[in-house]
Amino acid sequence: MAGVMSRNLSAADKLKKNMEECNAMGLIVKGPDINESFEKFGVSPNGEIRFGLGAVKGVGQNAVSAIISERKANGKYKDIYDFVERVNLSACNRGSIENLAKAGAFDSFGMAREMFVAPVLDNTYTEQLVRYGQNVQNDKNSLQTSLFADIEPIETNKPPYPEYTPWSRLKRLEEEKNLVTIYLSAHPLDPYYMEIVHGCNTTCAEYEQKVVDGAVITMGGLVTSYMEKTGKTGKNFGIVSIEDFSGKAELRLFGKNFELLKNQFVPGDAIYLKIRVQQSRYNPNFMDIVYEEVASLDKYKGHIANEVRITVSSDFNNKDFFNKLSAFSEPKEDDRKGELYMNILENERQQLLTLHSRRKYRIDREFISFLDEWGIPYKVQTSESN
Repeated sequence: MAGVMSRNLSAADKLKKNMEECNAMGLIVKGPDINESFEKFGVSPNGEIRFGLGAVKGVGQNAVSAIISERKANGKYKDIYDFVERVNLSACNRGSIENLAKAGAFDSFGMAREMFVAPVLDNTYTEQLVRYGQNVQNDKNSLQTSLFADIEPIETNKPPYPEYTPWSRLKRLEEEKNLVTIYLSAHPLDPYYMEIVHGCNTTCAEYEQKVVDGAVITMGGLVTSYMEKTGKTGKNFGIVSIEDFSGKAELRLFGKNFELLKNQFVPGDAIYLKIRVQQSRYNPNFMDIVYEEVASLDKYKGHIANEVRITVSSDFNNKDFFNKLSAFSEPKEDDRKGELYMNILENERQQLLTLHSRRKYRIDREFISFLDEWGIPYKVQTSESN
């Protein structure tokens, strides 16, 4: 799979499908790492696929070669200071280091990505690091050519970690996506996984096919762009792009929809939509879109897709499954609190007994993945299906 993905480094859509296939196969794909990544996709000692350094935008072939050759020659980099003391800073310059940092390549050093672009005096922390590294390397080179090579070198002070303003989760992921074309460490919509995947009846990829007379569409996603244009009649209309786990969809706002909702679609916001489709009274070949609701997904977090019914046969007595089920922690105050029902099917008598758990469960992606791994049939109930 690392080889397959290496052939699709510049094709974001293919790369995304490869990532999904890796997930389905149980393969872990991690972002770039300064001590584990190669030029293209590779496999770490832990058996995890690592994103290639060469796939990070703005990091050229010379920078990648300098990083990898020095690592092979003298071992892994211990920290950011060791890195700039050793790597060829003519090949791996300030821009390359900043882009690697924003893509997560230095996360293993325990450093926040935003530290590298934090302002320090009249420049950035990365510029200070590069200046420090150049001074250390120049001192070493001077000693090697000096007649007094046995003299101890003057120690150059390491620039201390800077004060910085933490990025939001979305900002961090957007910076990552800008540099590696896809979300790697997480997805901005992960906190709303249950609402989008199990609480809505339409994905962004399905939207166009679902726009038929009489359809009621519920969908959620991240607003990626909003723009206004002027039509042939001189009236303004809006174009909204939203994205979920399946892909993108484009929505258009005309007439009253535009006037009422043009300020509701802010890039970066996670939104929930309820849309009713009806045939136009004036043009039978055109469908009118009625936006019954446009709201923040935060409003629905934990309120839809909050009940699971699992079904097992009466002779299912796998202790390991029940032990792991009971080990799921009860939801904290801010977690979604869900109901769990168990349908026990008596095959011989064709009778069904339904039990209701007295304790609440965190009905989230982890819980659903647990059921999928065990192959346990389940149904997620939503507020609408209730």
